[in-house]
Amino acid sequence: MSALTYELADDDDGAWTIVFEPDDLHLYVDFVRSRTAADPANGMTIDDFLARRPQDQAHHRAVANLVALLCRTLGRGDPIPPAADHRAQSPP
Repeated sequence: MSALTYELADDDDGAWTIVFEPDDLHLYVDFVRSRTAADPANGMTIDDFLARRPQDQAHHRAVANLVALLCRTLGRGDPIPPAADHRAQSPP
């Protein structure tokens, strides 16, 4: 089965994408440049992605959207606001 992808946020340079490869049971987040494909070698774990301080607005939106996606999927209707966590603050 081919990889399943979900775009978390994008800008002019590319998109933050969550990728799941069912055959390999591999889940990662990757910044995919325009007109290229996700590459597991460039991807990072969900933990590493959430631990990084967002570098720009697209990265900030990607963190917020991932947290919201996880909360909806796991049955909690209202996600914890990402701004409550220091890692999800908007970049200076």
